[in-house]
Order: sequence, then C-alpha cells, then structure tokens
Amino acid sequence: MKDRIRRAAEGLVSALKIAAGALLAASVAINFANIAGRYFFRVSIPWAEEVMLFLIIASVFLACGAVAWSGGQIRMDAFVSSLPRRPRRIVEAASDIALAATGLLMVYLASPVVSMLFEYDQRSSGADVPLFIPQSMLPIGFGLMAALVAARLSLACAGAGPVRPGGAEPPAGTGRH
Repeated sequence: MKDRIRRAAEGLVSALKIAAGALLAASVAINFANIAGRYFFRVSIPWAEEVMLFLIIASVFLACGAVAWSGGQIRMDAFVSSLPRRPRRIVEAASDIALAATGLLMVYLASPVVSMLFEYDQRSSGADVPLFIPQSMLPIGFGLMAALVAARLSLACAGAGPVRPGGAEPPAGTGRH
C-alpha cells in the first residue's frame, strides 16, 4: 500500500512538472511570436499578454503540488531547524497539516467563484477566454497540494520515510531539509 501511494504521488508529481513546463514553454513561444511579429512585421498579437498571463498562472498552480510534495515551499524554519530530531519532526508535521488544511480551505473558498464564472460565462476582454478556466487553476492547484502533502504525511506516519522526502533527516541545527 505504501509503495502504491508513493508511486502514485511520484507519478502525479512528474506529470505536474511536465505540464507546468509545457505551459511555460507555450508562454515563451507566444511571447517570441508576439515580439517577432511586432518588430519584424509591425503586427502584434492582441491576445498574447492575456494568454501568457493565464499560462503562467496555470503553471504556478500546477507546480505548487510538486513543490509541496518535496517540502520545498517557503517557510520560516530557522528556529525549527535548530530543534532536536523528534521535536523538529513534530513541528514539521504540524506545519504540513496546516498547509494541507489551508489548501483545502482554498479549494472550498475558490470553487464557488469558479462555478459562478462558468455559470455566467464570463470571458476575458482580450482573448475571449472563459474565465472559469484560468480561475479553476486555484482550487486545482491547492487541491493537488493538499493531497500530495497528505500523502507524504501518511507515508511518514506509516514509517515509509521522513516527513520531508529526498533522503535522510539532516542533523539538528544544520538548517537543511
């Protein structure tokens, strides 16, 4: 069971990284086409800025699950890293529980907004993109983040690895995770 959870989570993380990279690459391609059109042909793509923004937003929210799985999110851990191993693991676990709960709260709060945008068929002004699509990245990203942190915590509780993946626990006071 532990191996299935770990494999599923790692597969999902790989897919999220590929999707986020593809979205960023598409954004760069649109930007390049817009620059080339503007400077060589004196014609710009009117929807380019808006679509690039939506692609970057989607990339960030898809990648946040991968970051949370690896424990790489920004946190104030100067104090925590100086704790002995057991108290440090307890504080890190509590921090991850708060992270997962916050992710679930964001899903709960953002989902009605996405539903409303879908129901009213509200669209962006430049590209005529239905706004529920880029807005749906918020609950999707936070939901993935909460699920991957919960998977990581369940593996840690089952004794299948450290609270933060990526190897052995660092010695107390090193400031490394």
